[in-house]
Amino acid sequence: LRLSDPHKTSLLRIFDHGHMIHEMYQDNVLAKSGSLYGKWYQKDNEKVIVEGFYPGDGWRYKEPRMKWPDYRMSGYVDGVVVIEGKWYVLEIKSSNSNSFKYIKSVSKEPRDYHMKQAMLYCIAPNDLEACGEIEGAIILYINKETGEELDFFVKKDINKVSKILSDIEESISAAEKKELPPRLDVCKTVKSKCAKECVARDFCFSGDTV
Repeated sequence: LRLSDPHKTSLLRIFDHGHMIHEMYQDNVLAKSGSLYGKWYQKDNEKVIVEGFYPGDGWRYKEPRMKWPDYRMSGYVDGVVVIEGKWYVLEIKSSNSNSFKYIKSVSKEPRDYHMKQAMLYCIAPNDLEACGEIEGAIILYINKETGEELDFFVKKDINKVSKILSDIEESISAAEKKELPPRLDVCKTVKSKCAKECVARDFCFSGDTV
């Protein structure tokens, strides 16, 4: 008998918990409020898909797909909600009590990387046929230990992610020319945190003498 790695098992529980929180809001809370828009499928027949607001019992939410070939990006949006006739991207983030308390009482704003992710979803094309003009993003934080909610609205503004888009354009151009783009300032050495997490690290630093 081979027991599972306890760290892997713990990590799976964290992901499962976050997934359940998303499903609770998508298939129950927001669905039944009549504000969640998108594609829906039947649990016992995933081939039957309809677009619109919650069709009723037995239907589950299919997260909208963001696909932006020009920037070689794709992802899945937690939801699109319509409030008083205006359209918003919804991002649901579960957090522990310490993280939630920091956002609520110290920073009093969404995490920067959450804001940028949501902003890209606001600007990028999605697979909804009748989606209206996106006004901005609602980032909803859920304290997974207490159930407390905290939400922020971020108005759509391409300037918030213009640096990301320009960096991607530069990287795509360099890849097509088979050249290395300029190294990021935070990537000073092969041991830098950013470098350790980069799949191109060895290639990028291969010419360094130190």
